[in-house]
Amino acid sequence: YNNIGLIYLNQKKFDLAENYFNESLKIRKAYKDNLGVCNSYNNLGTLAFNQKNFPKAKAYFLQSIELGKKFGLKKNLLYAYENFVSMAKQEKNTTDELKYFKLYVQYSDSIMNENNIREQTQDEMQYDFDQKIAAEKLIDQKKALKIKHEKHKQNLITWAITVVAVL
Repeated sequence: YNNIGLIYLNQKKFDLAENYFNESLKIRKAYKDNLGVCNSYNNLGTLAFNQKNFPKAKAYFLQSIELGKKFGLKKNLLYAYENFVSMAKQEKNTTDELKYFKLYVQYSDSIMNENNIREQTQDEMQYDFDQKIAAEKLIDQKKALKIKHEKHKQNLITWAITVVAVL
């Protein structure tokens, strides 16, 4: 329902978009899908914003922020603050625009830092894994070389015995 609502929102068919967003919200609440509920509130806020109904948009964005903070949904908070920045800009409210922009940047930096830490951890794990594989490969090569050396030694002994037996 949510994606269909987004399509109607993009087509500026606001009544249809609202119906689908509300249906999506109802379903997400029933399943206790907090992330989905936040998305639905953000989408309903965006819809109200596009209709120039700023008080209604603000109410939806605030609901999204409240839920986002409660459940630590940083990306949803980022989107909600971004929407507040757009709304404050539209209303020519530079004080709110700056206030929400700072919050937007704070969450953006936080998400970026988490992503950087995650990537660094993945890189370190990959490096450790590669080192382990390289060490195992080196051990296997040493074993193969030792086996080859033992075969060569046995061949020499066999040849030596054969030469002594022939003489």
